[in-house]
Amino acid sequence: MSNMPKEIESQAVLPILIQKINVFDKLRQAMQIMLPHSNKGLNDNGQPVEIKTIEKGVINFRQWLIEQEYYQQDISYQKMIIQIDKYWEKLFADAIQVKKEFKNVQN
Repeated sequence: MSNMPKEIESQAVLPILIQKINVFDKLRQAMQIMLPHSNKGLNDNGQPVEIKTIEKGVINFRQWLIEQEYYQQDISYQKMIIQIDKYWEKLFADAIQVKKEFKNVQN
């Protein structure tokens, strides 16, 4: 049995995987999370960056992705933009200021 069809299929899938990795890397950089040069993986808390800086990065990412020729051909990218738009205000809401009064409690 020949592996030729699987090899051909693999060659067709590889560019798509590379494209998706590149898009995800750009999104991670825009949101300052799980950056590629970090070795923390999912435990990476991101960088201490102002939310407005992250918002500007996501605006640029969103515009860049929409301008890519593969955007119109791949529903997953369109769904990603829909989700970003849907949750925009929650993603980039101003911080809530909380005042706490601390009392000295003795046991």
